[in-house]
Amino acid sequence: AGTAPFGSDVTAIVNAAKALNDGLAPVGNRKVVLDTTAWANATKLAAFSDVDKAGDRDAKMDGTVGHKYGFDWMFVQQVPLHTKGTGTSYVADGAQLAGDTTILLKTGTGTIVEGDVVTFASHATKYNVLVGIAAPGTITINPGLSQNIADLDALTVGANYRANLAFHQGAIAFASRVHVD
Repeated sequence: AGTAPFGSDVTAIVNAAKALNDGLAPVGNRKVVLDTTAWANATKLAAFSDVDKAGDRDAKMDGTVGHKYGFDWMFVQQVPLHTKGTGTSYVADGAQLAGDTTILLKTGTGTIVEGDVVTFASHATKYNVLVGIAAPGTITINPGLSQNIADLDALTVGANYRANLAFHQGAIAFASRVHVD
């Protein structure tokens, strides 16, 4: 959160592919949807733009990335901006175990909102907030804690971010029906 991907390397897409692989997503039909800043960053990288590394000249000739790293690439001007909550000084209220997804917090002020990315002082894993709070209480995170946290372990709310996506096309569905009078 807070940094547009592909500023200097392709680590973000390699990590996204790993996450999909670990989640048992099928290998074909993977998509990447980026905001214009992430798109610009990616197309500047040699892995995307240099013919000898990318295998084609499309990025430099017509601004398309095509199929790279197992994904079809596209950009959208309306990728939403997540504005983080105002939460500060929250700490864990009691020890929490690895795997826990509901985390009790005490002290602190301000809001922790759905979509915030949070970390704990004891380790570097980033967690997405599914259910936030406006005062000390319980938040729900995903994934579950990667390791135990101790009482008073400090929580930090990450920065604002654009919601760029890497996904398998089967993860998103649209259903419609014809209205008959």
